[in-house]
Amino acid sequence: MPNSGPTTTTTGANGIYGFANLIPGTVESVDAGVATLKTAGGLRLRARAEADLRAGAQAHLFVRPERLEIAPAGAEPHGAASANVVAAQLLQTSFLGNILRHAVRMEPGIEVTVDVQNSRADLFRSADRPATLSWLAADGVILQR
Repeated sequence: MPNSGPTTTTTGANGIYGFANLIPGTVESVDAGVATLKTAGGLRLRARAEADLRAGAQAHLFVRPERLEIAPAGAEPHGAASANVVAAQLLQTSFLGNILRHAVRMEPGIEVTVDVQNSRADLFRSADRPATLSWLAADGVILQR
């Protein structure tokens, strides 16, 4: 069965973990069980660290689509003090019954999938709009490649 997620370097893993986003990068630091991943475009993203993860390792940040929040560009994200916040571009929205599935570009070559309840349809009715993505560091994990 074809994957309904974006077809980029971050194509969702649709296997034993269910559908998830995998964001590639290099581990910049690990401190108290939390790692910082730097993407090729320079984004710095925080998440829980896999055991034995070390700075300099090539890794993926694993985060499920329903854990990401999306808002219009410039909106204040929830829990901003402990959140990853990324200026992004909404590419496409698909209606999946009670879910809206958004394809969102974080930087060139990195697209993620965001699932939200369709009660938020008023926020995004067309593609190619600036958006703000956010998620808590605790909602993702950085896994060595």
